Amino acid sequence: MRVKILSISSVAFEGDIRSASIPTASGRITVLSHHEPILSALVPGVLTIVDSEENILHFAIGGGVLRVSDEILTILADMAEDGAALNTAEIESRRAQLADEIAAARGSDKPEDIERLVAMEEEYVRESARLQASR
Repeated sequence: MRVKILSISSVAFEGDIRSASIPTASGRITVLSHHEPILSALVPGVLTIVDSEENILHFAIGGGVLRVSDEILTILADMAEDGAALNTAEIESRRAQLADEIAAARGSDKPEDIERLVAMEEEYVRESARLQASR
C-alpha cells in the first residue's frame, strides 16, 4: 500500500507501508493493504506507520481527512510532523506555558477571553500529540 501524508506546508511522508494506525473522529483505525475505500475526519493525535521495511514511524497530526482508495492512503492534515524530528524539551516547555495560560484564562466570561481559551486548549491538544510522537 502507498501512503502520502500532506500538511499545509509540506509533504511529511510518502512511501510504501504495511500498515497505518490513525486517530479519527470515530476512534483509532488501522489501515492495511486491500482496505475498503474510506473517507474519514482526523483528530489531533499520533499517526503510526509501519513501513515496507518494518520500521515504525510516528507523526504528530492535527485535524484533517484521510482517504483510502485503490491501495493508496492519503492523509491531508493541518499539521503533520515527523516525531523523530521534534524537540521534546521545547514541546514540554510550551505545554507548561499553555497550561499556565489556560488556568489563568478560565473563569472569565468575556467573549474575547473565551475565544482565546478555546484557541489555547486546541494548541495544547496539538502540543500533546507532538509530545507523544516525539517519544
